[in-house]
Amino acid sequence: MIGGSRRIPFISRIVQEVFNKDAKTTMNLNEAVARGAAMQCAILSPAFREREFSTKDSQPYRVEVE
Repeated sequence: MIGGSRRIPFISRIVQEVFNKDAKTTMNLNEAVARGAAMQCAILSPAFREREFSTKDSQPYRVEVE
């Protein structure tokens, strides 16, 4: 989980219960999206050479709270 919703204890607890996994808290929540966007730009840019790596969606579905 990234972004502000990770800071809401209720949301974090529900997500952990539903997926039966602890939420990772090692990355700065404010930087997570920016880091991902910067890495994607570097991968797509011919000016940078990045190591080969793969990603895996752990939750490929949108999660919404109404």
